Amino acid sequence: MSDKTNIPAPGHSEDRIQQDIFLFLNNTFCLAIMPDRGIIYHVPNQRISKVERMKLAAIGVLAGASDLIFVFRGKVIFLEIKTTTGRQDPAQKEFQSRIEANGFRYYLVRSVEDVKEVVRLEFGTHFNEFFGVTIKNSLNK
Repeated sequence: MSDKTNIPAPGHSEDRIQQDIFLFLNNTFCLAIMPDRGIIYHVPNQRISKVERMKLAAIGVLAGASDLIFVFRGKVIFLEIKTTTGRQDPAQKEFQSRIEANGFRYYLVRSVEDVKEVVRLEFGTHFNEFFGVTIKNSLNK
């Protein structure tokens, strides 16, 4: 990926940042390490009308669910995407608490660079050569 997608430009929407992260994980990272290709997916839980929200809740859509879920090498990692100034709402904080209480990892990420750091933290330094950058260890602070 180009450097332009590593750090979002000011004003980039969460949707754009999520798209960049999805493309990195699904197309760049996962394809580069075949045959161990992981699974990355989105759970639709956007803000909608009250009636539609009730219908979706009845079939299992959960308010506050993370934007992306990454399954790779025996781990399930939950990624919440925010802009550089974005903050979690109460439902997202509750979801994070429940995920972590069940022993899973949850990360609030703001760029492709943050996701590269998550991969290094979760799957080891043998991916450092793939990324060509050093770990910052600044997530979840």
